[in-house]
Formats: sequence, C-alpha cells, structure tokens
Amino acid sequence: MAEKKEMELKIRLEERSYLDLQNYLEKHSRHLVNLVQTNYYLDTVDYDFLKLKQMIRVREQDGDLILTHKSRVELEAGYFKSMEREYLLPVRAPIQLQDVIGYIPDYLPEVSKNLICLGFIKNYRQVFLWENFTLELDCSRYGDSDDSPRDWELECETENPQMLREKLSELFEKMGIALLEQTETKFQRFMNIVRAQSGKDIGVR
Repeated sequence: MAEKKEMELKIRLEERSYLDLQNYLEKHSRHLVNLVQTNYYLDTVDYDFLKLKQMIRVREQDGDLILTHKSRVELEAGYFKSMEREYLLPVRAPIQLQDVIGYIPDYLPEVSKNLICLGFIKNYRQVFLWENFTLELDCSRYGDSDDSPRDWELECETENPQMLREKLSELFEKMGIALLEQTETKFQRFMNIVRAQSGKDIGVR
C-alpha cells in the first residue's frame, strides 16, 4: 500500500464525559460497530524508530493482523496529521507475536534489525455515524490487569476539522462536557507510561 496522509481530530475525555457521550450517541446517532483492538508496539533493540519519532504497530482486530507505520506527525489544536503505511498481514490470530514479526521486513524494507515488542494496549472502540461524521469513541487500557491505567477519547478522521469542532463544541456545551483537545497520540501516552514504570528515558536521545 502506498503511503497516505491520515488526518484525525482527537478530543480527550474524562470518564464521566465518556459515559455521558456514549449514552447520547446511542440515542441520537447510528451505532455502526463495536471493536476490541489490541495494539502491539514494536521497535528495534536500539529504539531506532522512536528516535526518529516514528511508530510501528501490529493491531489485532477480529482475528486480522494489521501492520501500520506512522511518521511525520503534526499537531494543531487536537488535529493530528501523519504519513501512514498500512498492510493486512497474510496470517490471522491467534498466532505468536514473534512469528508475526517475521513478516514485517517484507512490508517495511527499512526494518533491517530484529524487532522487539515494547508492550501493548487494549482499546475498546465504539463507532457511530453522527452529523455525517464517523465518530470513534475509545476507552484504552494500558496493561493486562483491571487496575491498569486507562483513558478515554473521541476520534474522527476528517478533512474538515473546523466544522466538526464547531458541532462538537455546541453539543458539549449543551451536555456540560469540557472540550479538551488531545495533545498526544495513543502511542505517546503508552510510551509515557512505559518510561514512568521503567524509570528510563527509553528511546530519548
């Protein structure tokens, strides 16, 4: 697949706001699908991709394994732009992650070293069609246990972020929800937790 530009508006939510918004969307939009996604983040043992501010991810979703490479992330007022390459791998879960890693150099020629898994997050996604926008309501858990850190956000791929922001601002004001523009990707939030738990500046020059 050729490299493409991904453009997403991301809104950070508190848990109470997430639940209120979920309840509203279930009543006032078209509920398209629920998804459980496990995102495995990868790098070389020397953190070559982290140092370049790039990300390699394998996402398990409904048995599919999807390889993604992201680079050149730009952010302005919660609107993320990045260059993305994405590939559906020719294997399905369940399969050992190490066996999946063996396919990656076939799709990403710049991967010349053995990859390691930095860890994973579990993302619970609800997708709604609202006001002609496809909204993704996410609850992300950073670890295996029930008391692992988690957060909540609203995402939407769009080329018209200003219109969506205005519509959400009006809705959030009516609902008493603070409109908090996201400042970090899920991967960045994941790495913040990894660094805090390890006490090391992993991947930082």
